[in-house]
Amino acid sequence: MSEKTKWAIADCVIFGVILAFSAWLMWHTFQYKNGEILPSSKVWSDFQAHIPLIRSFSLGDNFPPEYPLFPGEKIRYHFLFYLLVGLLEKSGVRLDWALNLPSTLGFAWFLVMIYLLGKDLTKNRTVGIMAVILYVFNGSLSFIKYFTDQGWSWLAIKKIFTLTDFPSFAPYGAGIVSAFWNWNIFVNQRHLALAYALCLTGVYLIWKEGLTWKKEVFKTIGLVIILVVLSWLHKAVFLMSTVIYTVLVMTNLRKSVWSFMGLGMGVILSIPAVLYMSPHAGQEIAVRMGYLSDGTWRGFVWWWFMNMGLILPGAVVGFLAGNKSLKRLFVAFVPLFIMGNTLTFSPDIAANHKFFNLFVVVCVLLIANLLIQLWEKNWWGKALAILIFPILILSGVIDAFPIINESYYRIADRNSLAKNWIAANTPKDAVFLNSTFFDNPATLAGRKIYFGWPYFLSSMGYELYAREKLWRKMWMGENFCALTSSERINYLIFDLRKPTPDEPEINQQFFQNYTNSIFEVGEGYKIVKISDLCPFGQRPM
Repeated sequence: MSEKTKWAIADCVIFGVILAFSAWLMWHTFQYKNGEILPSSKVWSDFQAHIPLIRSFSLGDNFPPEYPLFPGEKIRYHFLFYLLVGLLEKSGVRLDWALNLPSTLGFAWFLVMIYLLGKDLTKNRTVGIMAVILYVFNGSLSFIKYFTDQGWSWLAIKKIFTLTDFPSFAPYGAGIVSAFWNWNIFVNQRHLALAYALCLTGVYLIWKEGLTWKKEVFKTIGLVIILVVLSWLHKAVFLMSTVIYTVLVMTNLRKSVWSFMGLGMGVILSIPAVLYMSPHAGQEIAVRMGYLSDGTWRGFVWWWFMNMGLILPGAVVGFLAGNKSLKRLFVAFVPLFIMGNTLTFSPDIAANHKFFNLFVVVCVLLIANLLIQLWEKNWWGKALAILIFPILILSGVIDAFPIINESYYRIADRNSLAKNWIAANTPKDAVFLNSTFFDNPATLAGRKIYFGWPYFLSSMGYELYAREKLWRKMWMGENFCALTSSERINYLIFDLRKPTPDEPEINQQFFQNYTNSIFEVGEGYKIVKISDLCPFGQRPM
């Protein structure tokens, strides 16, 4: 067996391990059994946005696309991934396969690109493997909080294997270390890994200088396709990719003429997506210093030290010890760290985590190369590498167990009486005035609800105040027929339980006047057709 064949087999084994891990991670956190949707406890909240979008394409009629939690205007959320999932389900693929298959391939592709960049930029496969391990097991210092809370003992080590919650989960829970460094981010935002994979593939194409004009043309076309797809797949990653590619091209312009052409053409052809999914006029890019830190220099340094541990200083040392290709790549990725710490692109500053999750890729490449250099140096280099490596992965190992030990929510789907009634008796493009947000049978049936969970809508760039005001007015019966007509609402879906503070107060007496028009559809839900309540001239069209 030739040396080339041996290395090809080694690559296939590495790819196989990555694919198996990716498949386990995605299917472990989202399943479909016995007619029930089973999202894990860590993904349930985000999937309250994803499933309605998927179902609007698979069971509903959502062309041109509108956001099913805020119908009536153009969609402002990058929808391409969930359109793909919806079309797969529409073609007969079961929901878990329709979602988990592209999720698995996207995450595996992303990790493979980290491996290939590490291997090819340093001519060392071990660097590529090490970089993947360092990325998968994050280098934050959340383990300090864990052992501080649990005690520095053998009992605390044993408890790691039964953890169901992350030791630190800022800004949504305890601790200073953010929620965005562990696997949770990729099992929730299923489109993110695929977007990162495309971004790194573009980096790989630019770095691979073609030896013939045919290869350069292939590179140019590849960059155009990547940027156009990213513009519909993930707006933030499209922006980051444009920045990275521009820096890479400008730092080697003489040899990157074809790449420059691909970059320019890709950006121009992406303008329609950027304009179509733009946020409302009142939402602007703003200066916000320090990301999630307290805004002081001391707080900024401490926050990043706790969140990246030895990753950031290690990357700086790795930059000094790295080759020309690694240094050029680091320079191209540094703007992401700066942008994420100085600008905000939505009301939720936490959403800037996407910049840092991608920036960490180049950091782990530099550190992986540094560790291998230390190992190959002499005995003290080996000792230093052995000392540093556990610190770089310990928090990631601890953070793995809350995912491994997942519990599941159960959402009735195939056997849901309410969902099945809606699917059988209402138009596919119907809009429902909803009184509840979560697991709503209207969205499970692919229909749209008038006002979804405000956190989702705000982060996507929708203007909430006016719509929420109208939503609450309609449920109180104020100008009911005129408002439902102007807002093009076709049905009401509600129950008469006491609302939560986020849900509207319902004028029960108003709706009880129309008991003959109310359908009892199961699971405690009641549905009213607007045209049964309002004069013909005021019906929604």
